[in-house]
Amino acid sequence: MSTADELGVVLVTGASGFTGSTAVDYLLQHGYPVLATDLPGSDFRAVRRHRNYMEAHPGRYADVTLDIVAADLTERSSLKKLFEKRRVQYIMHPAAIFDMSASRGTLNRVNVGGTCNLLDTASIYAPDLMGVAIWSTVMLYGGASSPAPITEDKTPNPVNNYSESKLRQEEAALEYERDGMPLVIIRPASVYGPRGEYAMSKALTPLSWGGIIPFITIPGSGNNMFSSVHIDDVVGAAMHLIYCLANMDISGQVFNVADNTPNTFREMFEECASRLRVRIPIVGTPDRLADAFYNLLPKGIKVPFVNMERDDFAFFKSHYVYDNSKLAATGYVLKYPETALGMKVTLEWYARNKKLERIWYITHPKWRTYWPDIEPHERTYADYDLAHSDSV
Repeated sequence: MSTADELGVVLVTGASGFTGSTAVDYLLQHGYPVLATDLPGSDFRAVRRHRNYMEAHPGRYADVTLDIVAADLTERSSLKKLFEKRRVQYIMHPAAIFDMSASRGTLNRVNVGGTCNLLDTASIYAPDLMGVAIWSTVMLYGGASSPAPITEDKTPNPVNNYSESKLRQEEAALEYERDGMPLVIIRPASVYGPRGEYAMSKALTPLSWGGIIPFITIPGSGNNMFSSVHIDDVVGAAMHLIYCLANMDISGQVFNVADNTPNTFREMFEECASRLRVRIPIVGTPDRLADAFYNLLPKGIKVPFVNMERDDFAFFKSHYVYDNSKLAATGYVLKYPETALGMKVTLEWYARNKKLERIWYITHPKWRTYWPDIEPHERTYADYDLAHSDSV
């Protein structure tokens, strides 16, 4: 009998994406057999790269398996093959459409309908299922007028089609939990980390041009507070909670996932600039001017250079701070409790993987010396190949 048969596998949806690929990295490094799935036609680039590394270093992955199987969550008939001849023991379900401009119908078909199809199939073909983590979002709380941390019991106030679909997803998933499926829901704060294309990563293009352009503008004053969380802590917290289902009465509960250090948007920009050795003023835009630009910007169109969409502007007008004490009470210890630490290792990853604008590398020829103090154990799960060495 194989190890995967003995231990069961962890099914990870959306494995070609930012969160799913990091979940695969985390699980493999912690000794879990993994079944990675995403839409047919997905390249699974990061997952395949990790599989190649496993094959080249078998001693580091004793008895750990990785299978890649494409499936469409919106086609229930395609999901049965995920469970055939496998003992699926846990499910991590981050797969979703994360697009503020997508239609309500499309979002509900994938985010709600896809979740129902997955859980329906699991209820039939995964009799040994011990835990499921459903990815939701703090966006369904809406913004706040003060920086007081928002707890999980706040009444949802979704502000767009995406957050509405995630609330419906939660409601649908909880129906399965009431029928006996062990399940938790996580609501991550603003997520950043390697391979991410949101949050902090949107600041990297203008910051790369620091010293060339005179200043960077942000909507509003930039003094509103928001919580962040590194992607490693999102996937780590999710698996921790799944494990806790066996000995804690947490099934059907919702957990905010955020780090301990909320920042203002201005502080986030300034911290990134400092880490990248860029000197550039951050200039706020008067609310009236920002609102006028918001109203003129067509939905779904991104502002060149800063890569912002219309719905992004709303996040500069309110506070988005989240209480993480409920998660902490389960015993989870954050890998990156402070945003500054997570930001340091993430920016180093972006620089080393040539994700910054070319002009930054030209104007910073000694960039490889900027992060000399990163220890192997501090590196992100995406850096599994450096986890045993501090050489880059």
